[in-house]
Amino acid sequence: AMIDRRRHLVLSSPHPSPLSAHRGFLGNRHFSKTNQYLQQQQLASIDWQIR
Repeated sequence: AMIDRRRHLVLSSPHPSPLSAHRGFLGNRHFSKTNQYLQQQQLASIDWQIR
């Protein structure tokens, strides 16, 4: 299946490894951006908390 940027949310960022986390992964707000997108699509948001 092809990813269609008109139909799918595509977020990109450096890998979150300890060596590159401070090069853009930390603070990229991907989790909140994902939930915002889901809400705009009238879908349930995701609870990203690790319990």
